[in-house]
Amino acid sequence: MSGASVVDSLDIEEQIDSLQLHAVGQGAQLITFAHPLQAQAIQGFKAGVESRAKEGAETAGPRARYDFLPSASAPPRVQMGTIIGQVAPSTFGELAIAGSYGPTWLCSTPYMPSGYVVTIASHGKGSPLNPVGMREHTKAEHQGLRGIPGNFSGYPLQDAFWTHGLGVGVRHRQGAVVTQVKTAGSYDIPMIPR
Repeated sequence: MSGASVVDSLDIEEQIDSLQLHAVGQGAQLITFAHPLQAQAIQGFKAGVESRAKEGAETAGPRARYDFLPSASAPPRVQMGTIIGQVAPSTFGELAIAGSYGPTWLCSTPYMPSGYVVTIASHGKGSPLNPVGMREHTKAEHQGLRGIPGNFSGYPLQDAFWTHGLGVGVRHRQGAVVTQVKTAGSYDIPMIPR
């Protein structure tokens, strides 16, 4: 739980630190998924500047460790300083990347419930170190999309159907960190939009 009413730089930095502490993030590309409302706030983070106003008994809001840097797909912009380091790509696989915050890339998606931020460690397509994996049957004849003919030999499409068997499951539990953005209370299981 974040302990604040809005997402701040400390939320993302604690996710990054947690993944790197458990060595899951070492050699992996970290990706932070956020609802567009939280992603917009993250895109405003500037190193050394408070990422949100103080709340409650705080004397100041948390100061960002990094600058958010827009990705290669961002619209043209004028910047006073120079970008040092590599700019995040516009996409990672099929994911649109909005930019980077320190070592993590930001993916703004409406499929993320508002009020939750997730950072994962990706070791690349098909890696057993990824937090979630997909598998198919070990026999090649049972893999991919298969057409099963119907009962009428002269008309193979009549009563035919298609099948594709696969499974998805958690491989590496320490490969992802979820933060709920709220001031206090217990963790609430998010409602995933359909």
